[in-house]
Amino acid sequence: MEDIKNMTKKGYELLKKGDISGAYREFKLAYEFEPENTYVLVGLGESLRKQKKFHDALKFYSKAHEIEPQNRFAMLGIGDSYRGLKERDKALAIWLKYVKTNPNDYSITTRIADAYKQVGDNALAEEYYDKALEINVNNKFALMGMGDLYYKQGKYSMATVYWEKLLKIEPNLVNILTMVGNIYRKKKAFEDAVRFYRRTLELEPSNAYATFGIADCLRGLQQYEEAIEYYEKMKKLDSENPKIWTRLGDCYINVKRLKDAEKAYRTGLSVNAGKYGWYGIAKVKELEGKPEEALKILKQLAEQEPEEERSYLDILSILFTYYPEQVKDFIDETLKKFPDFKNLNHAYSNMMMKQFEKNVEII
Repeated sequence: MEDIKNMTKKGYELLKKGDISGAYREFKLAYEFEPENTYVLVGLGESLRKQKKFHDALKFYSKAHEIEPQNRFAMLGIGDSYRGLKERDKALAIWLKYVKTNPNDYSITTRIADAYKQVGDNALAEEYYDKALEINVNNKFALMGMGDLYYKQGKYSMATVYWEKLLKIEPNLVNILTMVGNIYRKKKAFEDAVRFYRRTLELEPSNAYATFGIADCLRGLQQYEEAIEYYEKMKKLDSENPKIWTRLGDCYINVKRLKDAEKAYRTGLSVNAGKYGWYGIAKVKELEGKPEEALKILKQLAEQEPEEERSYLDILSILFTYYPEQVKDFIDETLKKFPDFKNLNHAYSNMMMKQFEKNVEII
């Protein structure tokens, strides 16, 4: 019937334009004349699903599927409606049925992989992401999903393989750029990490994750002056983060700006930097030639956290430099209390070796 054809054609045109209620009216009117027309039934399902009326949409999609079991639009509508209802098992069942007759539909193959990933079946998720990428190597959603799958399993190197492929297709994905930067930073591949963080900051100059990440990497590369610039920017973005202040203090120490370092550490203490702020202040005091003040801080830290080995290692370093006659007794007493502090003797041996090498150079 020509009128029905025109109604459904108009309905689909309205759907494309985003006039969902108008489309629904056209399909509903056509349905009154031809209630078993699958073209009309799918149109009704579409207009209802786009209004998030998933249960109502399912009635029409399912009826179309019963009349025409291989109707791909009805099957896709059923799957999307179940996905909207968060009934993943039912969505998965219809998608698996669908890909048997439509094996080259990489978008649905990707959705199957996503569903398996969400229920924790990593092996099947990986299998279907692979299938989706065999069909279309530039499938953005499969590349993103596979990267995420590996990332969540702690397989960070594999995650970067897929995410870097994705970034060649979509170079401006800020979250992926930042995640790849984070992975390289964890691996201490600081130069690679900086490259991705810089790209993030070109797109979002105030991105806190990239700003902190690049500062940390520059510190790791011993490019302290530039690291300070980024930590200073980070202060404005997240002034309550104690790590910013302690790491800024560390950078200031390395460029011999001791007053700035102490100021940073003390600000860190005000935002709960705790022992790391005090370790920094102790180092400042030592470098200022005030070993007694440094030792006082470190001994207090050792009393507060007696099993924290760092306090004893820092005390040993100061004693070795300023009070070598006290070193043996300190090591003996400490190991008597904490026999598991094996790093203490190792640290002492390293100090002796460095001193020996220094003396040889002088000779």
